[in-house]
Formats: sequence, C-alpha cells, structure tokens
Amino acid sequence: MTLLLGRESELGMLRRLRASPERYGSTLVVAGPPGIGRTALLTEIARADDAQVLSARGRRAESDLPFAVLADLVQPLRTQIDALPPTQRSALEQALALANGAGALNPYAVGTATHTLFDAAGARRSLLVLVDDVERADEASIRTLMFALRRLPAGRATVVWAGRDVARLDAERAGWARTVLRPLRRVEARRVLAHRGFDVADRVLDALFDAGGGNPAALLAAAATLGPAQRSGHESLPPVLPVGERLAAAWTERLAPLDAAARTALTLVAACRRPLVEVLDAALAEAGLDLADLDVAEWAGLLRVAPDARYELSDPVLRGVLLHAVPQATRRAAYRALAAVSSGPERAWYRDREAGPGSPAAEQFVRTIVRALNSGDAWLAARWAEQTVPRTRTDPRLRADLELSLGRAYGCLGLLERAQATLVEAADTVRPVDPQRADALLVEALLPATLNGDVNGALRITGQLTRPAEGLLRLHSTHPTTLTCDVFAVDDLLLGPPVCPEPATRLVLARSCVYAERFGDARTVLDRPGEPTPVTLPALLLTRAELDRWNGRWASARAAAVQAGRAAEDLGQRHVVGAASAFLAYVEAACGREERLAAHVENAQAAFADADAGLADVVLSAALGLDALARGDAGTAASHLDAAHDRALEGGITNPSVVPYAADRVEAHLRAGDRTAAEKALEWLAGVADVSGREWQSAAAARCTGMLAGTLAEAEEQFARAERHHRRTDTPYELARTLLAAGEALRRFRRPAAAREPLLAAERLFRTLSAVPWARRAATESAATGARASSSGGRESSERLTPQEIEVATAVARGATNAEAAGALYLSPKTVEAHLSHTYRKLGVRSRVDLALRLARDGCLE
Repeated sequence: MTLLLGRESELGMLRRLRASPERYGSTLVVAGPPGIGRTALLTEIARADDAQVLSARGRRAESDLPFAVLADLVQPLRTQIDALPPTQRSALEQALALANGAGALNPYAVGTATHTLFDAAGARRSLLVLVDDVERADEASIRTLMFALRRLPAGRATVVWAGRDVARLDAERAGWARTVLRPLRRVEARRVLAHRGFDVADRVLDALFDAGGGNPAALLAAAATLGPAQRSGHESLPPVLPVGERLAAAWTERLAPLDAAARTALTLVAACRRPLVEVLDAALAEAGLDLADLDVAEWAGLLRVAPDARYELSDPVLRGVLLHAVPQATRRAAYRALAAVSSGPERAWYRDREAGPGSPAAEQFVRTIVRALNSGDAWLAARWAEQTVPRTRTDPRLRADLELSLGRAYGCLGLLERAQATLVEAADTVRPVDPQRADALLVEALLPATLNGDVNGALRITGQLTRPAEGLLRLHSTHPTTLTCDVFAVDDLLLGPPVCPEPATRLVLARSCVYAERFGDARTVLDRPGEPTPVTLPALLLTRAELDRWNGRWASARAAAVQAGRAAEDLGQRHVVGAASAFLAYVEAACGREERLAAHVENAQAAFADADAGLADVVLSAALGLDALARGDAGTAASHLDAAHDRALEGGITNPSVVPYAADRVEAHLRAGDRTAAEKALEWLAGVADVSGREWQSAAAARCTGMLAGTLAEAEEQFARAERHHRRTDTPYELARTLLAAGEALRRFRRPAAAREPLLAAERLFRTLSAVPWARRAATESAATGARASSSGGRESSERLTPQEIEVATAVARGATNAEAAGALYLSPKTVEAHLSHTYRKLGVRSRVDLALRLARDGCLE
C-alpha cells in the first residue's frame, strides 16, 4: 500500500469495470514509466479482489519465445486443459510445449482453446487477468490473449494490461479504458517517505522530489542512501542523488544503443538547469559536439523539444541516471562547457558543480547567492543556499546570513510557510550570539507570514522581537488591536527623509498605508525616488494596483496587476502570479466581465497548485461572491462570502480593509432573505469598525445598518453617516455602493423623489468605473423613480491602452522622464518612447500635459 498513494482514480476505475462491465467494458490499460508503481498497483488489485487471479509479466529475455507469457498466465488452469475439445486441447498443449503436435501449429486453434478455457473458468468464478510489462511480452501471447479475451461474455473476466509502452495494444481503437499513472505529489511523497521511516526536512524533500520527479521508487532509493544528518538538512546532500539500481538498470537498457557522442550530449542536457536550445547549442559546441548529436536520443524517445524551444528529458529520473552513469570526468566536462557559455551567478553555480566536494568555503558564495536572488533567480539562490548552509555549522552568524537569503528565496518561489519557518528557526539559532541579527530575521519572517494571511503567526513573531515597532508595521494593520502602534510606526518612517527605504520595508510601508486607509501616504511611498529590486517589483506593482482600485482608478489598477503578474511569472514567483490573478478576478467581478473573471480564477488556481495561496484564497472567494451578488444570485454570493470570512479568520485577518468583503456579505445574506445571518455579519463588521475607527469600515457598517433599518428616519441617519465617512477618503466605488443602497432604501420607504438624486449619482460613478452590472441596477432603480436614462459614458479612451502603455503613460504623467520611467518599470528608453507614441495616437493627445489631463479625466491619475 506504500506506493499506492494517489492511485484512487485507477482503483475506482477498476471497481467500475468490475461492477458494470456492460457499461464500462472489462479491460483497463495502465501506462507508466519504470518505478512509477505499476506492479504495486497490480499487486493491490489482486489482493483486494475476490476473483481468481491469473497474472504474468513480459521479460526481455523471453520476448522471442512464442507463448511464454501465455504459459505463465494459464498455469493455474492447467488441470482444466484436459476438458477442452480434442483439437483445441492439442493446439494449446503444443503451444505450451506440453505435448508434441501432429503438424504445424494452428494459431487460430490456440486462440480458440484459450477462449474456451477462460470462458469455462470464468463461468465458475470470475477471472482477473493481469499482464505487466506488455512491451516485453512475446507477440504470440499478446495476439492470442487479445483474441480470446475480447470474445468473452461480460462478467467472465476483467483484464488489466500494464506497461511502460502500451502502444502495441491500440487501446483506443479497441475501445478500452486507458490511464497513465501520474507522479506523486509532494504531500504524497512525504507520506510515502514517512511510511518507510524517512523523516526529512522540507529542503531535503525538495531535492529528493526533484531528483525523481515524483517517482516512488526513485524517491525511496535516494532517501535510503542519506544519513540522518543529511535527511534533517544539517549536512550537505550529494550533488546527484541516486535513483536505485533497478530503476537505473531499466533506463540504462534504453541508453545502451546510443553512441558516445549522443551520451555525452544527453549528459549536457541533464547537467543544464535551463536547457534552452540556444544555450545547449553553444555548450555542445564548447564540448566539440552539436545539436545533431541529440537527434538519436530524440528518436529513441529519451528527449523532446518543448514549444518554448527548451529540451526536456522524457522522464525526470533520467537526469539522475545519466549523471550517475557517466564517469566523473565526463560530468565535470559537461559543467565546464556550461560554465563557459553562462554568466553571473549561473556561471558560478556551474563552476562550483565542476569543482565538486572540494569547492571553496561557504563565505565565498554568500555574495553570489545574494546576486542570484537580486537578479530574480530565486530557484538558483534557494538550491545553492540549501547546499551551502550545512557547511556553516561552526559559524552561526554566517549561517544566519545564508538562511536569510534562503528564506527570501523561498518567499519569492511562493513557499511562504517554509520561508517563515526558515527565518524563525534561523533567528532562534543565532540569538545567543547575535540578538540584533535574530531580530532582523524575525522582522523578515513577518513578510511571508502576512502575505500568507497568517496574522496569528505574525503576532507570535512580533512578541519575540526586542523592539516590536517595525514588526507591528509589518503586520499591515491586519489586526485591529495593533492599529495604534502601527500608525506610530508608519508616521516614524513617513516623517523620515524623502528617500527610498530598503525595498522590503518600502513594500511593507506602502501596504500598511493602504490597509490603514492612508491612501495619500501610500502613494507617497510608492512614488518615492529609487528603483525596486527585481525581486520586490511584482509585489510593489500589485500594491499600487490595490491602491488604485480603492481610489477608483481601475484601468490603472488592471494595468499594474497585469504587469505584476508578468514580472512575477518571469521571476518564478508563483504566489504573486496567483495573487495578481485573484486581484484581477475581483476587479472583473465588480465590472461584470464573467469570462475574464473565470479566466483569472483559473489562472490563480493553477498558480496555487505549487505555491501557498494565503491571502489570495480569501480574495478569490470574495471575487466569486461579488460576482454572484452583482448578478443577483444572493444565495451563491452568501456562500462564497462566508467562505472568504472563514478563511480570513483562520489566518487571523480581522481587518476588513485587507479584503473588503464584509459589507457584501451582509448584503448577500439580506438579499437572500436570511436577516438573522445578515445581522450577525453586520455585528462583526460594526465591532471591528468601532475598534479601528477607519473611514471605509465605519462607512460600510453604517451602509449595512441603513439597509437593515426598520424606519425611514433610521435609514436616512445611517446613510448620511456613511456618506460623511466616504467624503473623508477617496473610495468612489464604495461611495457609489452606499448611494445605490440609500436610493433603494428610500424607494422601499416610498420616497421616490428623494431616491432619484442618490441613484443618479451612483449610476454616474459606476459608469465612470465601468462597473456595468451595478450601473444597470442603479439605472433600473432610478428609472422607477421617473428619472431620465443617463448616457453610458465611461473611460473608453483609456480602455484602449494596453496594460504596459497605461503604466508608462501614468509614470510620465506624474512627471517622470523617459529614462526615469524606463528604470522604474525595467524597460529600455526606446520601449518607453514607443509606448508613449502609441498612447498619444490612441488618446489623440500631443503633449504630456494633455496626457495627464486625459488620464485624470479617465480616473487613472489624480
């Protein structure tokens, strides 16, 4: 059962075949590479079934012997052969070498005899026929079995064919069910290792998983070669992890036909961490080879060229097989060739690999690891730091510096929980000798904690700080009880010199200001001079998008979020890719663009398949709830918004400004007819607003109270209070929602004339924002009061700009030169000039002043 984790679908498919052969058929074809668990699956199938089991497997040494597999398969039925009709019995006995034949063997008679034998046995007790390694089975057995088994009545037998290559069965034409065994997922890999008694650190699990690509046999074989200190991450792992003798033998058999040049070329592919065609072309030339030397490997199915011009080994296990099988000199020569055609941290990486165990001390790599991280290569920084940290056991300060880079790299890769744990553990280790370094590590740990929505964890970290002021700042005001200290911390930094702070602090400060509803301060921080590092650029862009959404500059917000997603994709920051998609889903939900919403939700879910969702999971649920509410499906909206609330509270996020779903949740329950749930949701929102005193929270609570009001006077009082709070902050969409709710309430209390003005104002604001479903709702309500239909104006001009054109135009309109805009957005000056030229033409403007005025009119700029 150890290797059967993740095989529920295959077992379920077999159960369906057994239970309803008339509907689902009676044959299953299972494909998968060596070591993936085919044999274990067949063993479990045989153990769990009460049928009579007939099993056999192909063997390469017997693949030329006719009927070798058939002989093994019918062995349990030998005593029943005598009952066959004489002609059939004679043919089958001759095929199985049980008797001499009178003449030439008749294949049809052998097939008929096999069918009769299986039919009679299956009538007494249902058969389960299992054939493994079909690619090695002899052709005569395969033909005979296919002839006999497909002619059996339903219910007589269930057949499972399994192998690495099952093309010879032509399952699709035969109409047979077919499945391909997938690699284990990381969580399943950990359970498999634990079942075998291997308790490994996360970073070691990564190395084991990468070495075998989720192949169970490779995973266990590699883990078995590690000592306890290596499994715990306290000692370095070997540069190449073994995949096990049996698995290596299976692949070596396929590598045998390759000549020396092809093997060496394939080894270069295995050694290359970014096997782009252009990179390998240069490296192969350096080694005296060329791309043609890879052709034979491609024809043999060992290699393929992906659509992005990148070579891929047909199975991740093959990398370990190749690097282990070749002599050390060949392996070093491959790294030397790759180093010669690389630059920067990547060249240093290959040189370190070439040097092997005797490579320089860890101190010499710290700067290179930091350069790799700052250049955006978080994967390289993480892998190198993981291998270097164990070399620093005698120097806790150096170890702390390396683990700081490691934690940052994990954060960039979207492994937020691991980043937080790494940094906290490093702080605990270094505190006895350097408390200041420990505090710096803890402050750093707060960023992944809050990005992941783990506010309770962030509060625990803050409690360990010697000076908690900066830690409270990094909580992003997600907990209302931290508000007072947080505001002081923000003020201290805002009152400092007008220069760009350290990038991570700049990011935290800007987010803190946004969540504290200090939008002007947030914009001041984001607009301060100085360029962000590539690592922080995506998160800073996403913070600007959040700010612009609050301030009603939705075109600019979309552009910033799209740019954030693209930059994060380039850097491999999957969690920011997902967060950007979740943000865009929320904006499109408010605009009623359901196709775009669905695409963004799908993109976010795909991104979080291998990264921690954290806060973005709350945003996704809030977006789906807002979409349903806008469409009038209040019940579905309430369900999604309750899920958002539950997930937020699980992470300790008790500040409604972080993800503004709280007022929507009250409205959804009220429109769904559940007043009790609406009142309970309002009680929570009002309680938080009373503690924080923030304008939007107070306005939202007053709006919801007005919607629940039982008298006209109470409703008017609450909506007037909500408007006063709105006027103190720049949140046009939220103001429009309050005006719409006020107009609807006045109509409900039979005051159509009084309702007309707020409804028309709401409609104008919604149209300016392109919030189509809300504008339609406001228009419907205002029409019912006798108001004339308004024009459908909006921001068509800025909608014609691409996201990058909006980013460039906004930067220039704020006063940046072309060179400054290029530096801030990581573009070339010529690219900025081209975007500006396109923007001028699309908007029909001729100067930067006209551009600024047009963007301000369209809500992209103050």
